[in-house]
Amino acid sequence: MRWLFLLLALVAGGVAAYLAGQGRLDVPAVVALPARVLPLAPPDPGAPPGALAWLQLALLKRDPAQCLAWLEQAGARATPLADRTAESGCGLEGAVSLAGATMGKGGAVAASCPLAAAWTLYERWVLEPAAREHLGAGIRSVQHYGTYACRNVRRMAGPSGRRSEHATANAIDLAGVVLTDGRRLTVKRHWTGGGPEAAFWRAAADGACRLFNVTLTPEYNALHADHLHLDMGPWRACR
Repeated sequence: MRWLFLLLALVAGGVAAYLAGQGRLDVPAVVALPARVLPLAPPDPGAPPGALAWLQLALLKRDPAQCLAWLEQAGARATPLADRTAESGCGLEGAVSLAGATMGKGGAVAASCPLAAAWTLYERWVLEPAAREHLGAGIRSVQHYGTYACRNVRRMAGPSGRRSEHATANAIDLAGVVLTDGRRLTVKRHWTGGGPEAAFWRAAADGACRLFNVTLTPEYNALHADHLHLDMGPWRACR
């Protein structure tokens, strides 16, 4: 059903764009539609992400210039990085140095532009609201295990023959947060249980599934017992 809705949305958006270009549809009527319902439009950084946000973010990869412009519009602290080729399947292309609002303490990280865009929405519309709702405080900083690492996908049975999204800085592993009142929450300690800390992490994971292409939690396997893996790879998974 979800894919049927997506297909219908794509067709409707494409038809509207075509008719507008042909002068057969009132342009103001098209422009008046919010970005959250236009699958081919970039997401509005000033509004809560819609159901198609993951697709809108993924499409930013097709136009690096548009992606960088989006980051600037969103007020993200992002600086373009020079392309860098490493081993086969590794390296940086169209990446940025991102110092998100909550990454100040840990410093900037290298990130693909779509990952930087997804994270910008994530910390603004998921992490901060979830912390306020469940914990009564904001987020001062995040703790993560990095974005770029030239390696293959890790499996319980050993490394696979496929490069990880980390190999192109297209993933981030979120391990914990520090709240504005000084409390520290980690995935490892607070994922389970019925308290507000666990509720926060569940909300953080649910929100990630709406923005990132892949979200892997401690429910996936033991390799993710202490972090949420978030990436903008070609597949869709929420586990």
